[in-house]
Amino acid sequence: MNPLQIIFNAVSQLTGGLISDVTSLITGMVVLGFIAMGIDHIKDTLDGVMSRRASNKYLSAAEQARVARDSWNTGTAQYDQQNALYHRLVRKSAELAERGWR
Repeated sequence: MNPLQIIFNAVSQLTGGLISDVTSLITGMVVLGFIAMGIDHIKDTLDGVMSRRASNKYLSAAEQARVARDSWNTGTAQYDQQNALYHRLVRKSAELAERGWR
């Protein structure tokens, strides 16, 4: 038999079962801590996947805005509008991609 278990049993009998209750409490707290860490890890993973997916969506919209921008002559209002849209979408895509890889 394990000597540590013998000591725990002896102290438990001397204290009226208090040690075994405290041992159960500590074990339960450790188990709940691991469950909380697992849930946090799953949440972070799913958040990263969703951020990368949104980043790809914004990147494809930016590509469409770039194609629309290139169809206009430089210096026109439509060109400037599509250029601003393109830069905004690329910036949003980069922000989401950075958040997705953390």
